[in-house]
Amino acid sequence: MHIDPLQEKKSLIFFGEMPPKTIHGASISSGINLGMLQEDFNIEIIEEFADLKYHGRFSLNKSFVFLGAIKELQKALARKAYDCFYGVLYFSSLGIIKNYVALSLYRRANPAGKTYLHIHRSDFNRFHTSKLNRFFFSKVQRMTDRFILLSAQQQEGFPVAADRKVVLFNTIEQDGVSKVHKEQQQVLRCIYIANYIEEKGVGELTRVFCQLPAASYYLDCYGNVTQPAYWEVLTAGIAGQAHIKLHPAITGDQKFKALSAADVFIFPSHNEGMPLVLLEAMSVGLPVITTSVGYVNELLGDDYSFYCEPKNEASLKDCIERFKRYEDKAGLSAMLRQRYQTHFSRQSHQQNLKRIFSL
Repeated sequence: MHIDPLQEKKSLIFFGEMPPKTIHGASISSGINLGMLQEDFNIEIIEEFADLKYHGRFSLNKSFVFLGAIKELQKALARKAYDCFYGVLYFSSLGIIKNYVALSLYRRANPAGKTYLHIHRSDFNRFHTSKLNRFFFSKVQRMTDRFILLSAQQQEGFPVAADRKVVLFNTIEQDGVSKVHKEQQQVLRCIYIANYIEEKGVGELTRVFCQLPAASYYLDCYGNVTQPAYWEVLTAGIAGQAHIKLHPAITGDQKFKALSAADVFIFPSHNEGMPLVLLEAMSVGLPVITTSVGYVNELLGDDYSFYCEPKNEASLKDCIERFKRYEDKAGLSAMLRQRYQTHFSRQSHQQNLKRIFSL
């Protein structure tokens, strides 16, 4: 689709979660993409918002939020026609039903419109084992013109026709400025940025740091508290450990300043797609220690030297200690920053995004 600047823009309606109300990888990515698409589309956003404390579980609150958002979607669709529908494909039973309802409403109002669903997770096969999920996914996929996938690995096993799926690597809100490397310091300054939830591996990380000497290692963690009971366990576990600090979430320039001040980013997550925070670290040339879950290996490469095993404290501890001894940290930093610029920069992402939405 070529947009003549003298002609009226196409129209797009988005249904889903958005920052700053909701802060996680999928919402941030949606915000980035919609910002880039504004050059070619007039965009209407129907925003869902459910507190992250309900993450990963059913609640009446989430159901009421969804019903309210659906009512707003119906109103918007009654006011005008939209050329495109854009949303996120959810990997839960309630989520796939939400996809079905939203797409059905859009298709009824705009039978000739184009529909796009973006996938931000890597665990589709687990989601697809449920009969209920398979049933609703079969209906959703018949109403979807294009599925936007995270990686080439995901493309191979995703059960729709090849011409209806396309890979779009993630990118970040702003390209970071390369960090300045200093001489090897006595204290290794480590950083973790993600919500304080068990599946991100923050529990293993803090327990490992309790075993490491405070004279040689320091850890700053930043994130939202979404599971109060788990937060209490975390804080109790680091009592008396002056070299471990748990901070509130940070965004924007604050986040990049913190990344640039650190020596290494540590992310021992149990399950990921293509995490934005790793791209943010790469963009400033910050070395990372992480698990090779989801499609992380497409970010860092199969031969990256500092992968640890998920849910394995001994593996994580060994990786951290090996990194401290590693001599060519500056070379590793340069490699990661170049990899980001070549494959994941905002410019490259925007070009690919516009090509996808030219359907």
